[in-house]
Amino acid sequence: MIKDMIFEDFQLAVEDAVVEKDRNLLDTTSELTRCAARLNRSIVYAATKCGCIELTSKQKGISGRLCEKCRFSVEKELGDLLFNAAAISSYFKISMYDVMLAERRYMELLGDYLHL
Repeated sequence: MIKDMIFEDFQLAVEDAVVEKDRNLLDTTSELTRCAARLNRSIVYAATKCGCIELTSKQKGISGRLCEKCRFSVEKELGDLLFNAAAISSYFKISMYDVMLAERRYMELLGDYLHL
């Protein structure tokens, strides 16, 4: 399937980049943590400094839409997070696509009991 190839291609490209940069697992796990913090910071910035979104207690937790600048920032941080997750998957020879399929199955099986 096309989706399989896209995930596999992304993961292989990440693996090549990691080998080229000579990064190890510890570097990558610490970078993953840094990326998660930067993503959180981008979201908080959008809600506090920019104000393009508002955090709420409703179902989705936000109202409004990300402005162009904040959307770019969130997308960039999500990309960095995915890059590092793919790198960690590659270190352990785990297919990200298989992980996503397994998560989807858990969601279907657990339904309301799935803690998000």
